[in-house]
Amino acid sequence: MRLFLIFSLFFIVLSSRAEEELKFDMDLEDLMKVRISNSASLIPTSIKKQPVSSTYITQDMIKDSGARNLSEVLEIYVPSYQSQLFSFTGGIDGFRGLVSKRKYLILVNGKVITSPRTSTNISEQYISLMGDIYSIEVIRGPGAAKLGPGAISGIISIKTFSPATFGNNSDVTIKKGFGEEFSSFEFRIGHQFNEKVNMFLYAGIDDYDGSDHNQSPYFSLKSYPGVGIQGDKAYSGADQANDSFEDGARYKVHLEFELGNFKTWMRYIRAGSQGNNLSSTINLLGGTEVHEAGTQQFNWVGEYLLEINKDTRAKFSTSYTMDDLALSLPSFTTDGDYLRSSRIDYYQTKGEVFWNPAKDHSFALGLEYTRYILGMESLLADESPSVSGYPDTKKWYSWAAALYGEYQYTISSDKILFLGGRLDEHSDTDVIFSPKIGLTYFVTELDTLKFLYNRSVRRPAESELRRLASDNTSPVNEKLDSFEVIYERQLTNNQTIDLSTYYFISDLENLNNSYASEEIGRLESAGFELSWNYKNEDWNVIASYSYTDLLNLKLEDKNNSNFFSPEPYGGSSDYINWATHQFKIYAKYKINNKLSVNSSLVANWGYDGAESAVHLNNSSSPGSDGGTAAFKESIYVNLGATYKLNDKTTIRAQAINILGWINDDYNKRNHNGMEIYRKEAEAFTLSLEYKF
Repeated sequence: MRLFLIFSLFFIVLSSRAEEELKFDMDLEDLMKVRISNSASLIPTSIKKQPVSSTYITQDMIKDSGARNLSEVLEIYVPSYQSQLFSFTGGIDGFRGLVSKRKYLILVNGKVITSPRTSTNISEQYISLMGDIYSIEVIRGPGAAKLGPGAISGIISIKTFSPATFGNNSDVTIKKGFGEEFSSFEFRIGHQFNEKVNMFLYAGIDDYDGSDHNQSPYFSLKSYPGVGIQGDKAYSGADQANDSFEDGARYKVHLEFELGNFKTWMRYIRAGSQGNNLSSTINLLGGTEVHEAGTQQFNWVGEYLLEINKDTRAKFSTSYTMDDLALSLPSFTTDGDYLRSSRIDYYQTKGEVFWNPAKDHSFALGLEYTRYILGMESLLADESPSVSGYPDTKKWYSWAAALYGEYQYTISSDKILFLGGRLDEHSDTDVIFSPKIGLTYFVTELDTLKFLYNRSVRRPAESELRRLASDNTSPVNEKLDSFEVIYERQLTNNQTIDLSTYYFISDLENLNNSYASEEIGRLESAGFELSWNYKNEDWNVIASYSYTDLLNLKLEDKNNSNFFSPEPYGGSSDYINWATHQFKIYAKYKINNKLSVNSSLVANWGYDGAESAVHLNNSSSPGSDGGTAAFKESIYVNLGATYKLNDKTTIRAQAINILGWINDDYNKRNHNGMEIYRKEAEAFTLSLEYKF
C-alpha cells in the first residue's frame, strides 16, 4: 500500500487538448494526420507522429473479411500475427514469435478485459458476434507506458460503437455458416434523446456447432499403437472443431449512455469453446470427454471528463468486473467434470490528468487502484475442485496500484521525443517499473524514422500469485526489453509503405508442474515487418511480409520443458510453434455503387523448429514416423462479395479456405508445434443486414 500513498503526493492536474474525430473514409494521407487517443500513448497523437508499429481495422473491414471471430480478423490484417491449435482453449496466438494468450492484452474502450485470474484472453476472441466493434487498434510489440503488466508481445484495443459514432440508427444482421456450421443474430440501435443524453445498444446471440471430423480431420505424423492413429492417416475420432462450450448458445450485450461529460457502459459476454483434441489422446490419459473452456464476463464502467480550461483536462473512471471461468479437463480428474473453475470480481478506480503548459510540451499522469476478490464459486460450473495446491475454492483478496505518466516534447519541427513509464505494485509482488523512450524524426515531408525502446513486465496471474504466497515463494516477473526502428514512406496520397525492424531480449517464463510461473532461461529474437497500403475510391489493398528469427535461447536447466525452441536439446535454432515467414494480402474492389468483391490470402511457411523438435530423440519431443506434411506451408484463401439491394438492405457472401478444395494440406493448422495438425474446413457464410 505504500506505493499508493506515494501516488497521492504526485497526482497533480495535467491535461492535453481533446482528440479529433477519426473518419475511416479519409485517404491515407489525411488519416495519418488525425490526432487520436491510442493504446500506446496517453496523450492524443497522430498516427504519423506516434513511434509504434500499429494496425487499424474498421467495422467495414471486419465485415468484408468474412472472419468469424476476432482471431480470424487479426490473422487476415495484422502483420506477424499467427495462430495455432491448442488442446484446452481452442487456439494459441501471438505476435513476433511470442505465442501465448498470456503475453498480450485485450482492451475494450480503454479498459483491460484480459482475465487477471489466468492472464488469458478467451471471451472476446472466439465468438462470431462482432457487430458492436467500431474499430480495432493492434499494437505490435510491448506497450508498457500506459497499460502495465501483460503487454509483452502486443495490445489488441477494441473500440465499440458509441452514441456519437452510431447516431440515430438501428439495424439487424443475420448470418448463417455452412461447412463450419453456425447461425447468429445481431441487433443495434442508437438514440439521441437530446443534445446531452444519448444511447447505444447492441445485442447478439450465436449458435456455433463448428465442423466435424469429416470437414476437419486430424492428421498425425506419428503412429499411436492401440488407439487407432496411424502415421499420415486422418483420424476420424476427433471432436468437433470450434464447437461452443457445452454446445450452448453464446451471447454478447453492450449498452452505453452519454450524459454530457459523463459516459457509462455495461457489457456482458458469454463465450468459450471446446478444445481441439483427439479423443484417443484423451483416452490415453484416462478421460472420456473433450476438454473445453467456458467464460462469462460482465463489465460496468463510468467515466467523467472534466474540462478545466483549453489546455487542461482530467478524466476519472470507476469500474466493476465479474470474470468467470469453467475449465473442463476430464482426463486429469476422477472426482468431477471441472477443474480450476472459479470466479473473480474486481473493482478499479482510475484518474488520468493532462496538461499542455506550452506549445511544444505535453504531460499526462495516471493513477490506478484495483481491489480483487478471488476464489468464489463459478457460476458456469457445478463444482470447483482444486488441483496441485491451487487455492481456487477458497476466497481471498489482493490489490494492485499503479502510477504512470508520459511526456511529449517537440524538439524541433522535425523531431518529437516521447518519454513514459509505469510503476506497478501488487500485494503479492515487489514494485515493477516499465519505461518507454521514443523518438520520431521527419526526414522529409514524405519520409519518417521512428526509434523506440520499451521494457514490458508481466507479473504472474492472480491464481499463481496466491499459490506462491501460500508457499512463501517469491513470484517471478516476466520481462521483455524491446528495441525497434520504424521507417515510413508516403508514396502518394493513396499509398504508404512502412518497415518495422525489432530486436528483443526476454526472460523466459513458463508454468511448472504446480501451475506456478518460473523463469527457465533467456530468449533473444529479431525480425521485421514490411507493409504496403493502397486506397482510392475503388480499391483498398493491404499487403505485408513478416520474418522472425530466433537468435538465441539459453535454458538454466536443460531438463526444463520448453515449448519455444529445440535449440537447447541440440535441434534447430528456430521457434517450435511459429512460422518463420508470413505473407498476407487483402484486396477489395468496388465494381459499382451496389456491388463490391474482396479476397484475402494468408501464407505461413518455415516450420524448421517444429520439424527439428519432433525428430529429436528425447523425452520432450514426441518423435515421428518420418512424415513432413505438418511442416509444409499453410495457405488460407477467402473470396467474398457484397451487394447493396437498396439503402436499407445489404447481402454478403464469403467462401472461406477455398484452397482446401484443391489440397487438404493447404488449409492445415498445426497443433502447438507438434507432429499433429488439423485441416481447416472449407466453409461458406451468408449474411443479411437490414437498416430500419
